[in-house]
Amino acid sequence: MKKVALVILPAWSLETPSMALAYLAGALEGKHLHQKFDLNLESALLLKDHQQNLWSMIEGQFIWCNQTTFENQLLPVLREYFKKVIDELANFDIVSFTTYYSNAVPTAWMAQNLKQKNPDVRCFYGGPNCWSRESQVLTEAPWADLVCGQEGEDIILEAVDCIDKGLDFSSVNGIWWRKDNLFVENSKRAKTANLSQLPTPNFDGLRVAEYGKFHYTSLPTLPLQGSRGCVAKCTFCAETRMYRYKPGSKIFYEIKELVEKFSVKNFDFIDSLINGSMSEFTELIEMLRQAKLGIRLGGYARTHRKMDVEFCRKAKEAGFEWLSIGIESGTPKILELMEKRQTVEVAESTLYACRVAGIRAVVNWITGFPGETSIDWIISLMFLYRNRRNIASVSANFTPAGISPGTPLDLHREDYAVGNHLSHILGDWCSKNYENTIINRMFRLKLSQISLVASWPKTTQNG
Repeated sequence: MKKVALVILPAWSLETPSMALAYLAGALEGKHLHQKFDLNLESALLLKDHQQNLWSMIEGQFIWCNQTTFENQLLPVLREYFKKVIDELANFDIVSFTTYYSNAVPTAWMAQNLKQKNPDVRCFYGGPNCWSRESQVLTEAPWADLVCGQEGEDIILEAVDCIDKGLDFSSVNGIWWRKDNLFVENSKRAKTANLSQLPTPNFDGLRVAEYGKFHYTSLPTLPLQGSRGCVAKCTFCAETRMYRYKPGSKIFYEIKELVEKFSVKNFDFIDSLINGSMSEFTELIEMLRQAKLGIRLGGYARTHRKMDVEFCRKAKEAGFEWLSIGIESGTPKILELMEKRQTVEVAESTLYACRVAGIRAVVNWITGFPGETSIDWIISLMFLYRNRRNIASVSANFTPAGISPGTPLDLHREDYAVGNHLSHILGDWCSKNYENTIINRMFRLKLSQISLVASWPKTTQNG
């Protein structure tokens, strides 16, 4: 039996404890000794006087992601605490780091210093910052012994078992690893098809109550996950198109157990889509209505013709207080280019139903999508104006449309009349005819924000 440390460094969300740590701990439960190190929360508490800016979407990420600002502005405050943590981590057999773009620099600093302290510690890297870039991570982090760019619950258990048995990692599918200073890529691993087989997330040892200080409700909040992937095939999204979900009954019993164990009444779904299976979503709602747990819920959803006023009223009764809905555009042409597979009419009826039922509808929005003309943009603005009383806020409105690596939009730029990487302006994409550039998009974005502020009802807020 090995000792495993599960670590997450800042900056990551302070809305809820890390679901990644909870799932990995659940996978190891009863098989290997493990301990969670939530350095994201602890750092926020140490930096509480600066927390709002350091964990903000734009300014905060720049500070944490930049080597110079991290070392000059943050390390002077965190160094002594981080050194104490390293002293503790040096006593473990394996240290697994959950990585994101926003915490890559602090993770590298800690992992490197840990290896210097105890070269025998095995360092695992996993998380979104490793997706599709495992060999690059091994190059950037020579102290990493293993990199996982896939779902890690089964992988971490198999990898730890290998170390426990004195074996190398050649039998663990889905990873890259270091062998005699060479990079080894093992066979791909199929995703877990039945999410009911996932371990139960284990939040033991995490300071759940402290997260209430940072949640917008001021209530301690736990994350939930009922599905992975998405039923849609949006061209701008890197989300897997293999949609898998738990039965509504299993989600219900997970919620009930968390309520009883932690006395928490506030939950946020982290799924990309909570209503991808309307039958299971309906079952969950019905079970929650009958149980009357007195909880508050929210999550990401798609518009759907079945989400009428009656359905949304039942969802509200079950505890759903908000839904973040991927509308993206109010122009039919742009919705087609996005392959959203939704109509303006269904979007409007869903927003109306949410408002009547008392569910706060947050709209996700994209400005300047490839193919969007000035007329298209105005049509979309009119959609927002027309539905302003049904929309609580417009989210994803800080930056204009981008092109993420590996998305259909990136891989098939020619189909969207988008120029190649050599034609970028100010480091961002532009259309082949240069009518859609970062300059145009920022101009539209700012005008959109001004329009929202000027026309929105006083009872709503817009980001």
